[in-house]
Amino acid sequence: MPHGAVTAASLVTLALFHPGAPGPGGAQTTEIRILNPEPGAQLKSRQVVAVLEEREKPEGTHVVLLLDVDLPPRDSAIPYQPGFVHLNRGERYHTFEAVLHGPHRLIAVLADTARVPVYPPVMDSVRFVVKAKS
Repeated sequence: MPHGAVTAASLVTLALFHPGAPGPGGAQTTEIRILNPEPGAQLKSRQVVAVLEEREKPEGTHVVLLLDVDLPPRDSAIPYQPGFVHLNRGERYHTFEAVLHGPHRLIAVLADTARVPVYPPVMDSVRFVVKAKS
């Protein structure tokens, strides 16, 4: 990740144009990575832009972002309720507004059309902190 000030626009550009690298032996593997926020980030803004990188996402799947909530039990559909954001239009970023000050956990997980996480799981997670203004 670049050093210094990083804008939401530059993070979105990175997510949209960063090429996926082939896995071992040249085979592509399904992968989701959270590019922003970075692990352990200390954010000064309550507006948190989650930016993803996807590699070889199978057709008929979408990414779900979970902010400060746990995944439902295996084989259960991921609900449409606060804390769960379904990126079912191919989006690679989402802005969370008015995130409370303090520690947070963001999970990105790949789900099928029935909103059930794929198996084996394809996911990433980061922990970050929104700092109170001093």
